[in-house]
Amino acid sequence: MMKEHILYKETIKELIKNQSELFQRVKNGDYSEVCYQQEQKGQYGICDKNYTSRLRLAYYILFEKADSEDIVKSLFEEELKDRQTNSFQGIGTCLEILTCLLMKYNCENKYQNLFQRAKNANFDCACGYTADIEVDSDLDNYKIEDCIDIAVKMKCFDYAEILVDCWKENVSEWNEQTLYSLTYYNKNIGREIENEQSLRQLLDIRLSDGKNFDIISEWRNLIHYYIQFENYEKAYQNLTDMKNQTKFFEIYRMNLFKHILEDCMELICGYPDRANELWNWTKPFIKEYSAAGNMHGNLYKKSIEAAHIVRDSFEEELSKSYDIWKRKMNLV
Repeated sequence: MMKEHILYKETIKELIKNQSELFQRVKNGDYSEVCYQQEQKGQYGICDKNYTSRLRLAYYILFEKADSEDIVKSLFEEELKDRQTNSFQGIGTCLEILTCLLMKYNCENKYQNLFQRAKNANFDCACGYTADIEVDSDLDNYKIEDCIDIAVKMKCFDYAEILVDCWKENVSEWNEQTLYSLTYYNKNIGREIENEQSLRQLLDIRLSDGKNFDIISEWRNLIHYYIQFENYEKAYQNLTDMKNQTKFFEIYRMNLFKHILEDCMELICGYPDRANELWNWTKPFIKEYSAAGNMHGNLYKKSIEAAHIVRDSFEEELSKSYDIWKRKMNLV
């Protein structure tokens, strides 16, 4: 067995065992860290401040076989409150694990009412939730990719970093699939700044394939990366290269183009040397989309900011259109 394989198994098991103190506190009657606590997060809406702690405890009970009917039932009821109120709705890993655990005690269908409440908790649950879910409780059956996913969901990023490094050591070939995985992992564990090389390699793969939409999409990812880390010169140069080397006109009516426009608005605000040039290129599209009511919130906000930066009076018209859009979307 490879050293890295042993290390990742030890790492994920240690992470799970570290939740034992939380389990003991709950076992002693202190549910303060895992009970539903509503939180308002700006544009993201309503969520549960204690969701992650509850998920950590659910994983501990699952993998350590720390069965307690009363605890599982209480956690399930708290999770129901989140599913019923969360702005993003969803089913979620925590509900799936708790369902699997609670089913063990469902003799004579004693918890059928709770499962039905979960089914009715939100639209996503109505479409996809089932009480017949099975979750493997043996960590030895989990691949390293699964373990990375668990650590990320638990928001234990120090452990996730160790697991990602183990995974990288075992990559035999850096191809499209493994490069996508690396960029995804780095984004989730807070190391997104390391993604430049993998994003460039993915672009090279797309360029060799010759598929126009895929090339533009991958190039946009690289441009967005540079803007995110304020390397505006490279972002501008790649935008220019993309426009010159692809059939850019083919995506003008696609959502991908709107995302590129959104990036351009950020580039205008962060790179004054090219602000007027970029605004002159993008303004006709912004006017067209705005007049047709074919904008989304972030594009509106960033376009208004960009118009302000270049001192274009069109800012006022855009602001009025944005207000109309917000009323239509019931955001005011």
